[in-house]
Amino acid sequence: LSVIVDKKLTTTDLKVILTVLDFVSQGNVVSLTHQDVANKAKLVRQQVTNSLRKLVGAEILLKSEGGSLLLNPNLIAKENLKEMKATEAYQLAARKTPKLAF
Repeated sequence: LSVIVDKKLTTTDLKVILTVLDFVSQGNVVSLTHQDVANKAKLVRQQVTNSLRKLVGAEILLKSEGGSLLLNPNLIAKENLKEMKATEAYQLAARKTPKLAF
């Protein structure tokens, strides 16, 4: 909840992230196009593009050097922590975002 409030996420942002969560692959790689997300979330492609840009800025999604989108494993992980530590998403998150205390 604090991430939603602190990052001022809108209902569109939440729809996008929930859609992405359904299709994130192992290693927290986002493997959908903007149009795929728009179709599944019943949004306009430009809304998705704007929301994804906002989610990257909020470090909920991370952009790899190769341009892939990755779900920040400090917030949500698709696999167990031991396996997650070996992923590009984890390495990128370790450099970009502070560890969250739970």
